Amino acid sequence: MKNILVFATTNFGKEKEIRTILGKIENFELKFLNQFNEMKIEPPAEEGSSFEENSLIKSRYYSKFFSEHFVASEDSGLMVEFLNGAPGIYSARINSLKTDEEKVELILKMMNGVPINKRDAKFVCVVSLVNPFGEIEVFKGEIFGKISFEARGKNGFGYDPIFIPDGEFRTFAEMSEEEKNSISHRKKALLKLKEHLIWKR
Repeated sequence: MKNILVFATTNFGKEKEIRTILGKIENFELKFLNQFNEMKIEPPAEEGSSFEENSLIKSRYYSKFFSEHFVASEDSGLMVEFLNGAPGIYSARINSLKTDEEKVELILKMMNGVPINKRDAKFVCVVSLVNPFGEIEVFKGEIFGKISFEARGKNGFGYDPIFIPDGEFRTFAEMSEEEKNSISHRKKALLKLKEHLIWKR
């Protein structure tokens, strides 16, 4: 009988990447919150002061509803050095802006006139896992790069159109899904999760 891994996210872009990156995990069946809509679970308030704290808030919260399963959650975002790490943990809800386009436009406006050597940034992803025994594991992934001078590309989501990974000239949004997923912060964290599930379940 397979274990069930419930990944607690309702973000379609993240769900797509998670499903692709994790692929098949031996002895596990991957499920997402939208497969349990009939439970009508209200999301928790993300009041942590770090990606790790917010990830743990979500995984611990949802594990109460899925106590017989493995429950994972992630928190991720963009940190811009010139902006003292902003938008950081507020990446998804900066200034109460609704659309990705508005958020991208705001960052570009805040970075207007900043030279390339001061446009360093990084994407961070923290995945936390609660197993059926209540034990917790945390996995982190980062990728470093720079903020572009304009939004470029149509792929991906979030801040992908303005993030250029180190060693690249294209933004995440100009890369194919396969190219982005081969180097991203989310891949690095998720592969650590997958390795843990395979070898330490």
